[in-house]
Amino acid sequence: MKKFLPLFLILFLLNGCQGDVAEESVDVDIPNSSHSSEVQTESSTSEAEIVESDLEAAEEEALNELNTLSEEESLTNSDDNIIISSPEPNQTISSPLVIEGEAIGKWYFEGAFLVRLMDEEGKELAIAPVTATEEWMTEEPVPFVADLEFEPGEAAAGKLIFENDNPSGLPENALSFELPVQF
Repeated sequence: MKKFLPLFLILFLLNGCQGDVAEESVDVDIPNSSHSSEVQTESSTSEAEIVESDLEAAEEEALNELNTLSEEESLTNSDDNIIISSPEPNQTISSPLVIEGEAIGKWYFEGAFLVRLMDEEGKELAIAPVTATEEWMTEEPVPFVADLEFEPGEAAAGKLIFENDNPSGLPENALSFELPVQF
C-alpha cells in the first residue's frame, strides 16, 4: 500500500488540476478620463493544449505504473522478500496443492513459517507449515515448499496468506503476503 499512496496522490492532483481554459473580458473605467479601456485576458490555446497533453500523459504514465506495480505486487512482495512461484496469482487451485517459492531467512524460524488458505468470506479453509528446502539461516533467498489439503466448499475464490514465524511476537517483526486464488 505504501507504494500506491504516491500514485493515488498524483492521480488525485491531476484530476483536480484539469479545468477549462476560459477567455475573460473586463471593462475598466479610468477616473477623470473621457474613455474606458477594455482589458482582455486570454490563455493561449497552444499553451492550454500543451498543459492538457502533459496532464494526460502524466495520468496515463501513473496508471501504467500502478498496473505494473499491481502485477509485480501479485507475484512478489519485495518489501517482505518473498516470491511465490507456484501457484500463480488468481490461478485455479485444487487439493492437494503444492506451494513453491523463495523467501529470505527472516521469514523462517527453525526452517519453517505458515501459510493459511482463506475463502472470500474470510473463513480459514486450511493451514500448513512452509518448510525451507535448503539452509535457511541466511539473508539470501531460500527455496521452500508446502503441501496444503483443503475443501473449498461453495467458495469460488480465496487467498493464500503467508505469515513469517515471529517468535518475538513484536508487530514490527511480523511479515505477511497474500496471493489471490480461485477454486
